[in-house]
Amino acid sequence: MSTQDDLDLNQVVADLFAIRPESAVDWYKRTLGQPLPEYDTAESKPMKARTMTEPFIDRVLPLVILRKDDEAVYGLLYDVLRGPSDEQGMLWIPSIGGAQDHYGCPVALVVPCLDVATAKWALAYSKWEDRGCYALPFLIPSPRDLAAA
Repeated sequence: MSTQDDLDLNQVVADLFAIRPESAVDWYKRTLGQPLPEYDTAESKPMKARTMTEPFIDRVLPLVILRKDDEAVYGLLYDVLRGPSDEQGMLWIPSIGGAQDHYGCPVALVVPCLDVATAKWALAYSKWEDRGCYALPFLIPSPRDLAAA
């Protein structure tokens, strides 16, 4: 798989959320994240992030904003992680901060992962001193995982 394949995975997720923003909420509920605040609507607002090393690549990061009485109350930011990637992980904090600044609400980062080892890496990478981890891995089982179940 190539870098382009990774970018395409995020685009597929962004397209899904554009059609059905509630999918972002469904996925979030399968993480260890805190309970979501009350909201009336979910709105898909994908954002772009640029890699920090050459060749510079613009990544689409699916983002869904939850609104209550037309005010942004919470954001759900996604970045599909195929395997451990320091370069991809370096985009997470600036992307969370950019979304929080733009929408004026807390933003959670959900990292769909394709295997357990990658999910563990995401947790370790996102360790924030003694305050826990800021990435919430969401494990997408493979057909091999399902066959073994």
